[in-house]
Amino acid sequence: MALDYLETLQKIDNECANFYDWVARAFFQEGKSKTCTVPDFYEREDYVQRLKPIEACMHICKTLNLQVFGTTDNRAFEESLTSLRNNPDIEELEGFRLAINMVRGYFAIVRDSIMVFCASFDEEERLRINEAVHNYLERCNYSCIAMSVSAVESRLLRLMCTANPAAEEELSKGTLGRLITEYVSDKGKYRNVVPKRHETLLQLCNTYRVFSVHPKRHRISHQVTTSIFNLSLEFLTDPNTKVDTPTDGNSPS
Repeated sequence: MALDYLETLQKIDNECANFYDWVARAFFQEGKSKTCTVPDFYEREDYVQRLKPIEACMHICKTLNLQVFGTTDNRAFEESLTSLRNNPDIEELEGFRLAINMVRGYFAIVRDSIMVFCASFDEEERLRINEAVHNYLERCNYSCIAMSVSAVESRLLRLMCTANPAAEEELSKGTLGRLITEYVSDKGKYRNVVPKRHETLLQLCNTYRVFSVHPKRHRISHQVTTSIFNLSLEFLTDPNTKVDTPTDGNSPS
């Protein structure tokens, strides 16, 4: 079963606690031994696989540039995770406890930002962003862009249908490019639907969506993927693009 990255991110402290408990049981005689009973246990496949969700959450936080990664603690957070791999110090139970608690402490710093981020999506968007995150971590650039921009398309469609319910059936047949064109060309119907600063963002996302799903012979680098992924998330997590956000007659910017 594929990992639910957003759910894991929301419950990352429990994930870390469960990981510690499992390691103590599996390699430290139920936590009764101060020294591991399985040398180099951190190289075992079962250990590596159980650590992966925690590492994935770190990469998500880094991609989102959450608070801790904008401070001098950036390297320390990454090093704390690295210390859980190929590190003889964690062959002592106390060394392992200190290492996992360091990771938990850094996640605690960005907990509020994590919860706001995860609450930004409806069920459909959440499915698409989860898949986009998976593709991003696997460096599947084309599919990451396709899924993240499809979440943007879903949000834009709902925003436009809310503003113009009579056009919902027709709008639902359109591509993202068509929705953007409709939005830009008919500001009378769609006034205040999208903050003006996002209009260029939408155009750029659509351009790379086309590159990602059609054989245009345009190579998409991971750097470009990171940019489009972040732009998509910027749009989706903006409070002014939530479908239920009231407008006051002034165009958001």
